[in-house]
Amino acid sequence: FDHGGHGSDLPAIKTRGIIKCSSRSLVDLIVDSKRVKEYNGMSLGRTDDFIFQEGVDTDPCDSPLGIGGAAKLIRSKSKPPLIKKPIELFNIMHARKLDEEKGEKMGGYVISTRAVWEKEEY
Repeated sequence: FDHGGHGSDLPAIKTRGIIKCSSRSLVDLIVDSKRVKEYNGMSLGRTDDFIFQEGVDTDPCDSPLGIGGAAKLIRSKSKPPLIKKPIELFNIMHARKLDEEKGEKMGGYVISTRAVWEKEEY
């Protein structure tokens, strides 16, 4: 995929598309680990290993963590084509409603994930 542009040496895939549903319906779909196979044909499943906080609409003022939205550690297994063994990934997922008072888009949501590494010993 090296096209000489910025970041072309990084192993990342960017996709775009139009999905005909409400933003909340899409967030509910993506955050629910039991439903991952509905939109990811390569998935062998995903589990919530640790839930830091539930509720995409949680207000930061009501959170013992001081953050808005839902946050959890997820473990997923996928079987991409052309790879013999399944891939297991650990990610922290955070999803929250955008804050209109801060100038963020009305009625919108943001979901972010970040890969984390599991160590045998800490």
